[in-house]
Amino acid sequence: MPMEDNTVPNLQSVSRLPTADTSTGEHDLDRARFEARQYLKFYNWVLSIKGEYLGYGAERIIYIFLFQNLVDRM
Repeated sequence: MPMEDNTVPNLQSVSRLPTADTSTGEHDLDRARFEARQYLKFYNWVLSIKGEYLGYGAERIIYIFLFQNLVDRM
C-alpha cells in the first residue's frame, strides 16, 4: 500500500511564474522552463501542470523549478 505524501512546500521562498503561454521576458529562463515542462510531460503519470515556480536561477548555468502537478495515482 503506497504511503500518502502530505508534504507542503514553502512557497514564500520561490517566485510564481506566469502561465506557460506567457513569456517571463528572459529568453534563457523561458527556454529552460520549456525544457523542464517537456521533460515532465514525457511521463504518462503527469496529467497536467497546475502551477510553476522558480526557486533559483543563475543565468545560463542553472534553474531550479518547482512544478505543481496533477498526477495519475494508477
